[in-house]
Amino acid sequence: MNPSDAIPEHSSPGKPVACADRYDSALLFPLPRAPEREAIGVRTARQ
Repeated sequence: MNPSDAIPEHSSPGKPVACADRYDSALLFPLPRAPEREAIGVRTARQ
């Protein structure tokens, strides 16, 4: 994945896209969850 693709504005959710006929991991988009989990007091098992 190109680093600039990790910016939400550059991702495909909410935009018109061609329908894939099979699984494509290139369509996956990372979302940072730790900051929001920490804000609400959710801790991971690694902490």
